[in-house]
Amino acid sequence: MAKYQAISRGTMELYMMQLSAKEVDLGPRCKEIVFERDITTASGVEHPYKLRIYTSIDQRDNECRDKGKDAIRVLLVTKEGKIVKKSTRINRVGDDVMDRVMDRCRELFRYAIDPANRCSKCEDGVLVLREPRPGQAWKAFKGCSNYPVCKGST
Repeated sequence: MAKYQAISRGTMELYMMQLSAKEVDLGPRCKEIVFERDITTASGVEHPYKLRIYTSIDQRDNECRDKGKDAIRVLLVTKEGKIVKKSTRINRVGDDVMDRVMDRCRELFRYAIDPANRCSKCEDGVLVLREPRPGQAWKAFKGCSNYPVCKGST
């Protein structure tokens, strides 16, 4: 059976330095340590998005949250902080936790810079999957992350 991994603040900071991610303060309602990284391609093109990593390390005592509340989350957000795309939660079980965090970051980074995911209508947004909640009559589609300003879709 895989073992639960408590990740220290120091370990998380080392991995975040590899990503060039910086710790950010999201205000008093956010109780965990959060890192962000602007998305800039190797050629220097800056995109209007950031990677945001919620670490599940409590910023009040620098301790990991308990099992069951332990998932690390990686999101693609706009510069203003609006969530564009979420990766699957990363549970801290097994020896490869930080490798999975890095993989999720790379996955969202590639998604953000891939021209195939750009909105053809506004050319600033990325297309994200919009899915109905159970019981809703509409079908899933890809829509612009800049909705409601841009109503581009496929």
